[in-house]
Amino acid sequence: MSRRHQERKGTIVDLFNEQSGLCCYCSEKMTLRLGSWRTATVEHILPRSSGGKDHFNRAAAHASCNQERGNTPLLVYL
Repeated sequence: MSRRHQERKGTIVDLFNEQSGLCCYCSEKMTLRLGSWRTATVEHILPRSSGGKDHFNRAAAHASCNQERGNTPLLVYL
């Protein structure tokens, strides 16, 4: 496993634990198991495509919630 992959894996586990396993958008339970629409993913609050950085700009969200939001601004999405 590459160092970058380990760093990403640690980040999602940390976010998952900080949020008690709940999605930042729908507040439903997430899983760390890959391949599920309920899988936790790293969500950038300010999308990177809009200039968002990695640090202090992340939360955990379901893969489906993350994909649904896309790069829509957070206040418009909510």
